[in-house]
Amino acid sequence: MKKLLTIFGAILFASTILTSCGGGENKDEIAKIKPNKVEILGDFADNLQVIDRDYEISPDGKLAIKVKYIDYFMENENDKYEMTISLLNEDGMPVAGSGYFKMDDISQTKLHTLLANAIFEADGNTLKKGQEEILQFVAAFGAYNAKEHAGKVKTFSVSSTIKKDEKTTVSSAAEPESSSTSSNTDCAQFIKDYSDFADSYIAILKKYKANPTDASILSEYTEVAQKAMDMQRDASSCTDPAYASKLMQIANKIAQAAM
Repeated sequence: MKKLLTIFGAILFASTILTSCGGGENKDEIAKIKPNKVEILGDFADNLQVIDRDYEISPDGKLAIKVKYIDYFMENENDKYEMTISLLNEDGMPVAGSGYFKMDDISQTKLHTLLANAIFEADGNTLKKGQEEILQFVAAFGAYNAKEHAGKVKTFSVSSTIKKDEKTTVSSAAEPESSSTSSNTDCAQFIKDYSDFADSYIAILKKYKANPTDASILSEYTEVAQKAMDMQRDASSCTDPAYASKLMQIANKIAQAAM
């Protein structure tokens, strides 16, 4: 009998440890929220809306929302689109200490695609109804804590910013002939740097997926995710057609790893 109790105690202890280390998902820590308003604040106020429905914040700080394209937008692939989510309580006030959620790099690409591939009705002016996309947001490092904030969060608001590309191209009849060669050399070096970065990004991403609760890994992942967005934006300056295929291969490699 004593031996049986000892075995039972060991099982109970192991179960407790597993739950505390994230082996089981605590449903009480899944925050169920709705948009405070369907309108998106900021630069996309006239172009996008949040679909009014129930959403969930996972215990590890991930939130996916669906947005709808409501009006024409002149898309520029070189611009950087930033969207952030603020968590609100039942009174519509920010939840203290919850920080903010930012759009991940894959959703950045998805948003560009949504805005670039608008479908219009026969009159050429009316946007075809139903152009929607799911965007993924992640909590800023060190902010959202499911145990502390999940029970307080009731609604959310979305803000948007468009950062215009500051790079300009200068054409001149007196431009040295060597500029093309220099550009090609720079592009070749960028491809190498981009490829090396992709390998390191994927390695950290695998570590993060294996243990998303490890704060040190989350910090690394947050930094490289931002770096990935910057490098994908900088890739637009590499305009030599000879490198287009390689750029696409690297971008797809990153995208597939993140899915």
